[in-house]
Amino acid sequence: MSWSSSNERAREYAELIERCLDPLHRTALRLTGNPTDAEDLVQETCIRAWRAWAQLR
Repeated sequence: MSWSSSNERAREYAELIERCLDPLHRTALRLTGNPTDAEDLVQETCIRAWRAWAQLR
């Protein structure tokens, strides 16, 4: 994979996260009932999504 395609993939991922971050956080807060735990859950979700990004496309 070239640097430019890697950079493009990172940009696409960032755009996806930007669109989904608020709904993710609201859902996590509903699930956990705790703002700190919700933040942790969102972070873990974003990390897992990044690691799987190549397979999601």
